[in-house]
Amino acid sequence: DALSAGGEDQLSLVVYGEEWSTGVIGLVAGRLLERYKRPVVVLAKEGGVIKGSVRSVEGVDAVQLLQAGDVYLEKYGGHSRAAGLTFLTSTTDQVGRFRDDLNRWMVEQGWQLGALAEATSRKPDMELPLDAVEIGLAEKIGELEPFGIGFPAPLFSARCRLALIRRVGSTGQHLACVLEQNRQRKKAIGFGMGDLPAEEKEYEVHFTVRKEEWNGQPEISCHIERIVL
Repeated sequence: DALSAGGEDQLSLVVYGEEWSTGVIGLVAGRLLERYKRPVVVLAKEGGVIKGSVRSVEGVDAVQLLQAGDVYLEKYGGHSRAAGLTFLTSTTDQVGRFRDDLNRWMVEQGWQLGALAEATSRKPDMELPLDAVEIGLAEKIGELEPFGIGFPAPLFSARCRLALIRRVGSTGQHLACVLEQNRQRKKAIGFGMGDLPAEEKEYEVHFTVRKEEWNGQPEISCHIERIVL
């Protein structure tokens, strides 16, 4: 799990796998950004050298983020939303220190997980009633993958009531709930939204639709991108 590797309370996510292919780390970073709503650095080893790809949210410049940990880097560059990097030495302790320096910089900039989630918000593609949120729709969306920067997953909106709100995760950083509309109920999760002051009432909710497995059975999950407070 990416969060367990990078720290659930981290404001920037840094994950590293020695056996990962450097050819796909940009795509992986984009997917993790979409899911966890914070800047992401994905690292892999190529020819004995640790290399990485960065994807960032609106308002957090990827190159400035890397500057916070540039003492560990041989080179880096890119633009505000995407960047690449190469480490000076290929030891895992350097990765841990690099992760800490990036997160410290994010804290100094005043970022919080809820604000990062808002920074990744975009205009919904269409309004979707909850009775249309079903396995068949999720399977059709899955056929369009892979999603990432420039080709995000379809984003829907619905006017619905939040019920059974819980803060989950080691520090309560995620918001779990049930969406209710016209007697329809759908499970939902808002990653990094635990600090939003959402209550059990009606809101406009923006979400993506995912097919997941639970105890070997297919299940629909709404991944909340934004709650219009």
